[in-house]
Amino acid sequence: HKLTFPVGNPYAYPVDITLEMNPFQAGWNFELDPVSLTGVGPDEIRLVDLYVTPPQGVPLPVDGAPVVDVEAKVGDVLVGGFRKVFRPPVPLHVSPDPPYAEREISVFPYPVMVGEPTEICVELRNPTSHPQDVVAHFAWANFGIGLPFAPIGGPRLVHLPPNSIVNECLHWVPPVSGHVCLEVTLEMAGYAPQKSQRNLDVDEPLEPGVEHQLTFPVGNPFDHLVDISLGIVPHQAGWGIRLEPDILAGVKPGEIRAVTLSVTPPAGIP
Repeated sequence: HKLTFPVGNPYAYPVDITLEMNPFQAGWNFELDPVSLTGVGPDEIRLVDLYVTPPQGVPLPVDGAPVVDVEAKVGDVLVGGFRKVFRPPVPLHVSPDPPYAEREISVFPYPVMVGEPTEICVELRNPTSHPQDVVAHFAWANFGIGLPFAPIGGPRLVHLPPNSIVNECLHWVPPVSGHVCLEVTLEMAGYAPQKSQRNLDVDEPLEPGVEHQLTFPVGNPFDHLVDISLGIVPHQAGWGIRLEPDILAGVKPGEIRAVTLSVTPPAGIP
């Protein structure tokens, strides 16, 4: 892979610029051409090529893993640099959402209604200058944590033109009503599968100063005994929020236990 980037002289006099690399991936081949720029005039810009070659037969790193740092120096003074990180050509996650509330998945209507046709979409982005083909798998699970997913339809081949955004949608007739968890798995040849989930409880009859309780299931999706710890990330200041219990010890594979979330909005605040 070749990346061409500009290097400039920010000083008011000519300088010699040296380029250095700090690799993060063992066994990868890295090359800069050229590695030094001599007599660069004030505000002059020259082009440098970075070549990166991953080894064959070795799994690629996870999305977001650092690959290499490139630094430019004048003598011992750092002028600037950048970090190259690994991203698949079609990244599924493009925002800082938690993995259970990804905004690239949309559903209408929601909450779902049994027997009512529902549209589920996933937004896919191709930021490269080349066309990309991916396979999308849709699935659903009952509202909760760690519960098994069931497929919705079959694999869907999606073609993304260069520098494009594509909404891949399907229609689903839910077998249940209420809140569900939706999942999309994105597969692309040569890259690890990417998963995105949307698990939202939006229909809360909350009243100021009144405690509301939601009991939800928590399961063990692994094939061995585990202890599960539950945490809270509040988004509303001054609200009373607690979980009971917040630790599930010795949960067997496939076992499901009930947890209660209690939420109390502050009195006198809209």
